[in-house]
Order: sequence, then C-alpha cells, then structure tokens
Amino acid sequence: MTEQRWCVIYELVPGAAAEYARLHEAVPEAVRDALVAQGLSDYSIWVYGDLVVSSYRERATDWSPSPEVQRELDAWSARLAPLFLRVVEADGAPMAARRVFRLD
Repeated sequence: MTEQRWCVIYELVPGAAAEYARLHEAVPEAVRDALVAQGLSDYSIWVYGDLVVSSYRERATDWSPSPEVQRELDAWSARLAPLFLRVVEADGAPMAARRVFRLD
C-alpha cells in the first residue's frame, strides 16, 4: 500500500488554543479508532500560538464509517469547528506544508 506523509496547518480563532488543547486531552475513542481505520498513523498535533500543526502518515484504505461512527465523528467536528478561523486555502485545498528537508 502507498503511504503518504502530511503536515497540515490550521489557524485557530485568537485565544482558542487552550480550549483546543483541552478537548484533545480526551479525544473520543470512536474518533481515535476512526483515524486508525482511515489509515492514519504516527499522528501528532502541536499548537503554537493560534496555529495548529498536525503531522501524520496516511495509507490508502477503503474504510467507510458506519452511521453510528459517522454521527460521533460529526459531533467531534462540530465541537472543534467554532475554534477554527481557517482550515483550508481559498481554493479549498488543505493548508499542507511542503517538506524541504528530512534527516533519517
């Protein structure tokens, strides 16, 4: 399977970093399981001021959530949504950083 590495940046509403961090202290198990089922691994999130930087590995899967799991994912997204100022570029593309160096 093909694996891809991502580094994605999000902008938080000014002052929302503490709440964002608090919510991530207890990510629901259904959300964690869904991330793994979607093929994500080595997932880390950092907060710097009002910026969120997340990095992860992604492998292609054909996973599709059950209606119950989708409701839980939607509820998690709804809790986070008010904290974000911007999560995509103007054209809808992810705000993905381009790697310019790697040391193994």
